[in-house]
Amino acid sequence: MNFRILDNNSKEEVASLFTSVFSSSDGEHEGRLIGSLASALAARTDNQEIICIGAYADGTLIGAIFFTRLRFDEPIEAYMLAPVAISTAHQGRGIGQ
Repeated sequence: MNFRILDNNSKEEVASLFTSVFSSSDGEHEGRLIGSLASALAARTDNQEIICIGAYADGTLIGAIFFTRLRFDEPIEAYMLAPVAISTAHQGRGIGQ
């Protein structure tokens, strides 16, 4: 398995992963919602404000997480880690850790 910082060219691949994972766990409607959110975030990935890291096995995206910069009035640098998805076939193996 290897990890890569993804760019907006991975939008379709990321959306497909999130749609599949969340459809399996929370139903088709929720899967489409989260897949759409992941697609929108992936399209805006700039590696400064929004960073997406993907986990690959045998050339296939099996997991992804978004880091989105949070802004505060004080000089604090923080990122929100969400959403995250690990393919159902690879869950329970520590990939999301």
